[in-house]
Amino acid sequence: MRALPGIAVLLGFTFASGCGQKAVSDKGAVPVAKAAGVNKFGTEADARRALKVTLDIWAFGDSYAKFQKDHPELFISDPNRITKRLVKYDIGNARKEGNGYAVLVTFTFAGELGDVTSSGSYTVIKSPEGEWQIFGSAN
Repeated sequence: MRALPGIAVLLGFTFASGCGQKAVSDKGAVPVAKAAGVNKFGTEADARRALKVTLDIWAFGDSYAKFQKDHPELFISDPNRITKRLVKYDIGNARKEGNGYAVLVTFTFAGELGDVTSSGSYTVIKSPEGEWQIFGSAN
């Protein structure tokens, strides 16, 4: 499991704390992030896309090694990824939490006696380096 180096986290918090500053324009004060037209932490749509790609790869049965090779911009920490076969999923509601999003997911896993449905949630965060980090699991 990869973890952000302490310095990267510190830099991320330092940079994020400056996002509320105002930039001067001919129409008055405008937040810098809005003036630049960039959300460095990604949007809810971006977070949903990152989660969808990750879950699609799992549902198609690709190995974790192939996932890492094909999508170095994505990182998932879910113990079910190793032990369970995902048949299908449904991405539900999401809400903003800090610099990321909490996203509800309904899973259908292949079981010995048939498919098993379970719910869970993921926290989807874009790191300062641009990597989407996805943490969580089915209940």
